[in-house]
This record gives sequence, structure tokens and C-alpha cells, in this order.
Amino acid sequence: MIIKSLMSKLFVCYCLLFGLIISKASAQNSMPVYEIKADTASSAVIPNEYLQRLDDTSGRLTINDVNTTYTDSRFFQVTGKEAITKAVNSYWLRFSIKNTLTRPVKMMMYSNSGMVEYYMQQPDGKWQKQINGRDVAYNKTDGFKRYQAVYFEIQPGQEALFYKHYLFDDFVLSRLAGKSHFAVAIGYYEPFVKRHFIANDEMLENEGDVLLFGFMALAGIMTLIFYILIKDKLYLYFSIAAFMFGFISQNVSYDLFFHNHPVLSRYLGVKLLQAVFIFC
Repeated sequence: MIIKSLMSKLFVCYCLLFGLIISKASAQNSMPVYEIKADTASSAVIPNEYLQRLDDTSGRLTINDVNTTYTDSRFFQVTGKEAITKAVNSYWLRFSIKNTLTRPVKMMMYSNSGMVEYYMQQPDGKWQKQINGRDVAYNKTDGFKRYQAVYFEIQPGQEALFYKHYLFDDFVLSRLAGKSHFAVAIGYYEPFVKRHFIANDEMLENEGDVLLFGFMALAGIMTLIFYILIKDKLYLYFSIAAFMFGFISQNVSYDLFFHNHPVLSRYLGVKLLQAVFIFC
């Protein structure tokens, strides 16, 4: 009788545990699904009601860790009022998207952050990973590099689970602390190409910065020659300030010199701006 009683209790425990696992899985599966009903917009934002967030305090979670029933309860609904703290520099968003159209949808996702990892679950359960962001080296960036957008394709009727992993550095955290910065900005391929490459060729958007850099570099060289001839330190200071002022633009320093080192480019621009005020 005792053994039978123990077996009954164990059976009840197993049933409860199985029910808990099923409930967790169903909770994830019952996550609201964002439906694509048109693909004519070059940019749009998925509403917060479709997004769930997890704060990775350890900074060590992987896609296999967050996509489990164990971490499922740590996700919470995004409202737009959540704060970013300096103590956490790793955040995960998850959301589901369904293509309700009768044709494949070529969808863009914008990074809007320093470094973002995107994961799209394929029909066979594997993950398609892409990385993008303004702090990612150019040669390691996926998708449309200059526009900080990655590219996914969803087949007709397909429903796909996505994860968006934010990685903030200390510089960005100090600026964003206390503010909500979590959103999923998307667009569609054909309107995106028409907007950026046909209607407006934005590859020339930094032309003014390059001309300014050239002008200030020329002014710096001329005043440096005057310093060599006259030996007046005022010309030397002006020459240094001219070079630094021309180099301040992040577009110039990034595009011309530090293509694969965007973080260095940003920090260097800040330090040079401070130096300009000192020398001026």
C-alpha cells in the first residue's frame, strides 16, 4: 500500500510538471502575432503589444538559452515605459510575424542601436542569424551596411519567430539610461530600394562632410607652412585646430579612415571636439 501511495504521488507530480511545461510552451505559442497584410511601406514600427522583452543581467544568454521554457517566464510585455539601466547591457526582444500575402515578402529590419543580433527561426527549427548596428565593423555587418538594416524573406502563409538581441556599450548606456529604446522598425525591400537608391541616391549624402574635411585640411596645411616660416605658435595652434575640426564629423572619420572600427571613430570624434575647444 505504501509503495502504491508513493507511486500515485509521483504520478501526480509528473503530471503537474508536464502540465507546467505545456503551459509555458503554450504561453509562448499564444504570443500575439504581427500579420503582414501589405508590403508597400519603406518603414514601419511593430506595435509594443506584439513585443516581449527579457533583461539579460548576466550578459551571457544565447539564442538557445532564451528560446526555452526555463527562460520563458522572464519575458514580459513591452509597454514603452520600461527603463534602461547601466547595470544591464544585454536585452532580448521576441516577436512573431506572419505573412498573410500570397507572395513571399522581402522584409528589412533596422538596427537602431550600437550592436544588434537578429534571429529568425526557420521551418526546420534552425536559426538564421544576422548582425548589424552602428558599432559593428563594416566587414562584419550583415544586410545593407550603410543603412543598418538586415534582410529576411518570409514565405506565403509562414509564421516565424524572431529574436532581437541588443548589446549596449557603456557610452550608449550613459546616454540612454532611464529611457525606453526598444522598438522593432521594419520596412519592405522594393520601397526601401526605391526610396534610398532610385528616388534619392543617398550614397552622396556625406559629400558636404568630405568637402569640409578637404577645406579644413588645406587650411591646416597652409597655416602649418606659415608656422614653419614665421615660428609663431599661433599658426601652429590654428593648424592643429583646423585638422581636428575637419576630422570631427563621424561620417568623415568613419567613411575615410575607420571603416571597420566604428566605436574608435565615435570616441575619437568626441575627444577631438574637446581638443578643438582647447586649442581655439
